[in-house]
Amino acid sequence: MGIRAGYLVAAGAAVGLAVVVGLALGNSSDNEPTSPAGTAAAHATAGDRPSGAAAEAKDMSANPCALVTASDVGQVLGGSFTVIETDNPQVTGPFSERNCGYTGPNDATVQIQTNVDDTPGGTSWKAGVTVAKSDLDGQYEAVSGVGDEAYYSASATISFHKGKVVVTINILGADTNDTTKPQLKALATKAAARIK
Repeated sequence: MGIRAGYLVAAGAAVGLAVVVGLALGNSSDNEPTSPAGTAAAHATAGDRPSGAAAEAKDMSANPCALVTASDVGQVLGGSFTVIETDNPQVTGPFSERNCGYTGPNDATVQIQTNVDDTPGGTSWKAGVTVAKSDLDGQYEAVSGVGDEAYYSASATISFHKGKVVVTINILGADTNDTTKPQLKALATKAAARIK
């Protein structure tokens, strides 16, 4: 599998939880994956979103490649990792997500996705967590010490928010969730520390 194809598979795996959340909240299209923050973007009005310099500053705070670097991934997982496409990904998709991926030894792939939850009081994140806890039947575990609130989910994934920034990190091809939990927490802690 090529690097780009592997990255797309990793991106799909990382948003698996987001699909559950989006479908449960009644997205208009069953083919559009969302994350807790992605749901927020869908419900925010144009007046709720910043423009100009404020929008640019907000986008920079949610750059997944700046929140978790190739060096971070290499330190935590071991080995040399390189960015798959760009270190400053553009906002894409219907829910204004940004994706960054790294590949390393033995085709190891780490994917980071960010969104900004513009809903009042983070109601989108809260609704997503409620749905995920219900739909994932015990496979959604709280994590302490990361951002404002964080959870492990199945498929070697951690999602957290700090303020309005929501981050999801996935390690593709991980042996077990128990093996990756300390690695995910270490990467998420680094990312949370960089969110201003």
